[in-house]
Parts: sequence; C-alpha cells; structure tokens
Amino acid sequence: LNNGGGSRARIKGNEHYYLFDFNAVPVAGWEIISATLHLKQVTGRIRRAAICTVPVEWVEGTAASKPQDGACSFLHRIAPDKPWTPGGGNILDATFNNPLMLWSAGPATFGADGWLSIPLDPRLVKAAAMGLSHGLLMSEETGQTFVNHDVFTREQSSARPWIEVTGARRPTTTTMTPPRPAPSARPAPEAADFDSGALEVDPSWKGGTAWAHRITVTPKGGKPIARVTYHDRPITITGLPPGACKVTVESFATGRAISSSPVEAVISPAQSRPAITAAPKATPLGPWEVSESGWKVHFASPATLDAQTPLADAPWTARNAWVAAQVVITPPSGGGKALTMKLGECAREGGGGKLPEVKLYRVWSVMHGKKAIPEVAVPLEGAFDVPWTANRAASMGEQSLLVEVWVPADATPGVYHLPLSLTQDGEPVAAGSFNFHIAPAVLSDRFHIVGDMNTYGSPARAMGLTPDTPQPYMAMEREYYRLAHAHRMTLNVLPYNQAGQTQWRGAPVLTGSGTDARATDWTDWDHRWGPLLSGEAFSAASGYVGPGTGIGLHHIYLPFHENWPAPLERHFTPWPPPKDYGAFLAWSAELPAPEKSFDIDFAAAWKAVLGQFAAHLTEKGWTETHYQVYLNNKYYFRDKGGRGISLWLLDEPMFSGDFAALAWFGQLTRDALAGLPAGGAHIDFRIDLSRPGYQRDWLDGLVQLNVVPGQLQEQGALMDRHRAMGESYWNYAMPASFGRDNAPWAAWPVMSLGWGAVGTLPWQTIASDGDLDT
Repeated sequence: LNNGGGSRARIKGNEHYYLFDFNAVPVAGWEIISATLHLKQVTGRIRRAAICTVPVEWVEGTAASKPQDGACSFLHRIAPDKPWTPGGGNILDATFNNPLMLWSAGPATFGADGWLSIPLDPRLVKAAAMGLSHGLLMSEETGQTFVNHDVFTREQSSARPWIEVTGARRPTTTTMTPPRPAPSARPAPEAADFDSGALEVDPSWKGGTAWAHRITVTPKGGKPIARVTYHDRPITITGLPPGACKVTVESFATGRAISSSPVEAVISPAQSRPAITAAPKATPLGPWEVSESGWKVHFASPATLDAQTPLADAPWTARNAWVAAQVVITPPSGGGKALTMKLGECAREGGGGKLPEVKLYRVWSVMHGKKAIPEVAVPLEGAFDVPWTANRAASMGEQSLLVEVWVPADATPGVYHLPLSLTQDGEPVAAGSFNFHIAPAVLSDRFHIVGDMNTYGSPARAMGLTPDTPQPYMAMEREYYRLAHAHRMTLNVLPYNQAGQTQWRGAPVLTGSGTDARATDWTDWDHRWGPLLSGEAFSAASGYVGPGTGIGLHHIYLPFHENWPAPLERHFTPWPPPKDYGAFLAWSAELPAPEKSFDIDFAAAWKAVLGQFAAHLTEKGWTETHYQVYLNNKYYFRDKGGRGISLWLLDEPMFSGDFAALAWFGQLTRDALAGLPAGGAHIDFRIDLSRPGYQRDWLDGLVQLNVVPGQLQEQGALMDRHRAMGESYWNYAMPASFGRDNAPWAAWPVMSLGWGAVGTLPWQTIASDGDLDT
C-alpha cells in the first residue's frame, strides 16, 4: 500500500513504518549539536522510536492506503517493479537490516498538546543534508502493546511534522584539508555468484574522524556504482561485472566530502558453474513372482505416498548409508492371515560381498482427511495379518512393509540382491528380489549437513513413560537418539520448559549464588547425557548400526535460560509482573534495559556456572559435541493465566526489547567463555530467528548459530553477516508430512545448503502416541 496522500500515518511495531523526507540543505554547512523530530499524535502514544537512514531514492506517491504504481510501498521503492534492494528486498532490507546504514533509538516525549518530540542523532540530519540519505525511516519500538499509533502528516496543514535543529554555521576557513588516503580493495570470490563478481573495499581512514563514507566503484567501460556506509569496516559489494575497476572513497569528516585518489582494483570473477554429470544407467527392478492367485506384491519407493506406483528401477546408494524400499502387499478380497516375510542373504552379484544388517518394518498409517497416509515404521518380527486391525487408519486393501539395508563404508561397490519371500501358513505366496547399486562414494561419519530433531520433552515421556522408572525411561530415550543418529539426524531435547523449570536430570545440582554459584553434583546429569556425548550410546556394543559409530551427538541444548542458573524473581527489577496479560504487555513496554533490570548476582551466576560447564565437559573429554546456549521461552505462555515465565519473546523475537534481552544474554555468554583455553568444549550462543529482517545490528558478534526459516534464501544480509562475523545458519521449517511425498524432505537439505545453511531443523518431530490414531 501507498499512503503518500494520506493526512494520517500509522506507526506500529513491525507492522507500520513511517517513511519521510525533508529539506535539510539549509543546514548542510552547519555544525549540528542536536535535532528533534516533532509529530502530532492522533491516537495512541509512542513511547520509544528508532530512526534510520535510507540509501536509495523513492517516490512518495499520492494514494491514501492503497496500491499505487509509480510510488513507494513496503515492497517497492517504485511499484510495481523496482524493489528497495538489487536482490529484491523490502524497505527493511535497505534500511534497518542493512549493515551499512545508521540508525538510533530513544524515548519519545509526549506533550500536553498532543505533540511528540523524538530526538534524532545529528548525523541523521547531516546524512540527509549531504545527499547520503534519501529521507529517514521511523519505527515504533514497543510493538508488543499492539496499539495503533497514528500521527498527522504534512497533508494536515494545521499539524505538519517539522524538524528542529540547533547548531551554528561552520566558519569559513582557508586551511587546506589533507587528502584522504586511497582505500584498500580486494577481489571477493567468496561473495560472487554464478553471474557476477564481488569486491571488498575497506573505507576506513586511520587517524581520520569520518562519520560516513561514499564508495564508488567504476568497472572498466561501465557506469559508476555507489554505496554509502556509516561504519569504518570493510564492506562487500556484490553484483559487479568481473574485471578491472577503479575505486574512490569520499569520507565525510566535516560538513563536506574529502575524496581519495582513485585506486586500481580487480572485481572477482563469477563462480564457475559445476559440471552436470550424467545419471548412472538404471537397472530395471524385476517384478515379484506370485504363486497364489489373487495376490499382488510390488516394490515402491520410500519417497512416495502413492504405494500403488511400482518402483521401476533399482536404486543407487553411497556407502556408509542405508538403502530402503517399500514392499506393498495386496491380498485377495477379505485380506490374509498368518503372513510371514522371509529375508534371504543380501549379497553382491558375482560375489565379493555380503550385507548382513537388514531390517524389516510394518508401516503404520495415519489418517489425512479421508486418506490413510503411511507414517510410522514399526519393527516386524514373526507373522502378521492384513488388514492390521490395531491400525484404525490402515487400508483394508493393502499393507506396506519397509525393508532397510545397511551399506557399510567398506562394502564393495556393485549390484546387490536381497531375496524376499512371502508365505502364508508356511506356504509360498510370492517371491521377489530387492536389487540396488552401491556406488564408490563413501559418506562421512561426521554429520556435516546437520539435521536437528528439535523437541520440547523426552520422547520417552511422549510414549507414556515417566522418570519414576528411570531405567526404562532412559532406555527408550536412548533408542530414539540411536534411531536419529543412524539416519544422520540429531535428537535435541530442550532441558527446560516455559514455566522456567529444568526437566528431569536436565541440569546439575547447584549451590550458592552470584560469583559463588557452583555446580556441585554432576552425577545424574552425567548418567543421562554422558554416553550420548562420549559416543558409548552409539557403539556396536549398544546394538547401534549406522554412520558415526562411537561418535557422540553433534549438538545438544544446555539448560541455561532466563530462570537458570539464577531465578528471575530474585534478581529482576521490577518484580512481579502483572498477572493480567494485557497489563503485562503494557508493563513490559516500560521495562528498563536488561543491564539495568538484572542485578549483578544474576550475571555473575550465569558466567560462573557456564564456565564450570565448559570446564566439566572439557575434563570429561566430551569436546566433539556443539553445546548450545539457547533461550526458547516466550511471554505468549502467560496469556489466559498460563504458566509462562518469560518477559520477552526469546524464541522468534519480534520487538526491540526482545532483541535487547537476547543481546544481553549473548554478551553474558561471550564474557563467560572469553579467555578459555583452546581445544575445550565448543559452546555456541544460538538464536531461532523467524524474522531475520528485524534483527538490525543488535546481535552482531554475539551469535554463533542463527536458525532461520524460509527467508534464508531471500535475505542477502544473512550471508553478509556470515562472511563478516562467522555466523552459521540452519534452515527451519515444517515440511508437509501428510498428503505429500517424502521427496521434498530429501531435497530440502540440499536446497538449504545452496542458500548458505549448514543444517536443517524440521519443527516439530516428537508428539505423543495419541497422534498415531488421528
């Protein structure tokens, strides 16, 4: 929508932003001491506002909250086809979430006459005066109240916004300004794509006092391309034609630009496209031989939900991996009883290898609307009937089995055959052979593309067990860990809940407070988690078969959150929060910054206990696992008298206070781990960020793992952060598990890797046994 002609503008959290321009030329030569934006409020009351520079030109438009071609909107600087960034980004990608921009925030003063006074960083006005910023963008920072804040625009003649500037015209001087040194520039092949190159330019000026820089890159024979930055750090410019270029930098150290001499540079070449290799020649998969009239048996791919479509060709597999197929059995009318599927010896065609590890499962179906969808593989031993009467969703007409063969790393490549025979009461019904190719490739024992099976409680509890019987509980939990590990996934159980309670053996026993906080008893914690971290739980002796034998979990949550190792109620001011949810939201909007709300004992306990965790894990030798400090809780769970303890949205943050809290916890974590010896436990500060376009620079340098949703492929700024700060990315989503084939699950990690992620997180992976009947 465009609201260029409206007499009112709404400014509301992350829903409505206020874009405005003004004539700052009269103060271009001033030394500006202060600046204030004055707006007359119609409804609501803005408590805190943030203002950001705007790097590109836009067209105001004349509409009143409706689409208008030729004018700006949230998605376009000029609709319908000119986005705010070269990569197709929205206005936030160009402004608040652009790491080159300048923004500041502060409290808004509300006058008795309805006028708001919002302080502006003087550099914001300077940027507009010097032509570096095309107006400014304003955000309301306490959006958790969901209040509609409306202000009058210049179309309301009696209440036009205005900017008050204090300062003085800079006296004219004849002193020659020393020339700006030439910048350094280098090719940046790591940022190139398949069609264009990239260049890194360092605009910093040692000894200079510049508050902004304008970098101009002129490719040989091409047009100049300019970028403005308000920071003294290298920037990467992408989308450039490869080859020679000239680079100049104008630095704004005063009210005028001081230009460098041009420097010769080379833009990196585009990345080479990988060669496309021909797929291996397929071998037809032979049909089953049926010896009893009326029976039908065929193979189907595990990737399809349409079990009636036969698997035509023998599949290929790498080594150190599982290969599988469905066996679909359709008995004569009325079904069949006392059926047995017998497995022969899986051997290489022509000799030279046998594969002894073969697993057989019966597939349990779950209803999706009126259709039964195969969902759970249940280990099959002995005889079975069709239909499976215990499975209420099972189709009366067929039963699917899953055959899974383990292909070890030392298997000899070639074609393998697994004979199968179906009998009824000992008499043959059908016979077939699962044939597959083993390729020379060997997959690593290390899980380089992470698959995270995030869950909020132990699967043992989900299946009806309780810690009242610790051994059965832990035994079932370990089976789930082994199942995930065998398929290159990592089960990741959050050890605390929304009420701020650590779960069974989720944390060591603590004593003391502040700097004296101590983890005094690790016995139960080590007993539950130690074998998973050492790799003992994934040993052959434990019955484990799969990749990564003897290797511990890739990653695991630590128990640190806003209520552990120190409770909120003892260390946070003001306390307690209101119980009414609406009152709580208004109360939270007025909270001081976290560093002013938490006492020093909370921070001291966090750092002390985290340091002890690092020391304990290192001492035990559990240093291969990535340990995650992750704050999951949300204040949504306070609604309707709920059990939530959090004062912020720490998972999927939305508003400035949420990001400020995460940044504070991230700083505590960094401080706790600073100075620890190299080679010890690897501890990451992780965030789950559903709206990466809102993060600005709050979390710069504090995050090691950033878990983001589908916007990953749309957010070029994320890869800039990866290159500049080393953040790693996972992609989280809820792929459709019902009614669609499994092929998207297989493609998703590959696509995510192409987008720059090193892992995927399917949310959510563990429910309860009641869901098997729905």
